[in-house]
Amino acid sequence: MIERMNSKKINYVWLFLVAATLLSWWAIEIGGGAFLAFTPHSIGITISLVAAVKVYFVIMHYMEIAVAPLFLKVLLILWLTMTTASILLIYMNSGWFLS
Repeated sequence: MIERMNSKKINYVWLFLVAATLLSWWAIEIGGGAFLAFTPHSIGITISLVAAVKVYFVIMHYMEIAVAPLFLKVLLILWLTMTTASILLIYMNSGWFLS
């Protein structure tokens, strides 16, 4: 039997996603990162990690993978981990990051 999420939990997930989006926007566009004395590089890494967490919540809750078979959960979490690690490695190993 498939278990479905209740609307209260999905509302909390939605609020988290909106808050994470607004925090990311504030850090980049409004200059919140400069206000907190973060370097542009650390802001880029942080925003990438926040985006990965948001993707995790979308996969688990909106795509309802949380109630899917275990192999599918593991496959998607591995995909997300590999994709995030690849993006961060490319970002950190680019020439302008080190200068």
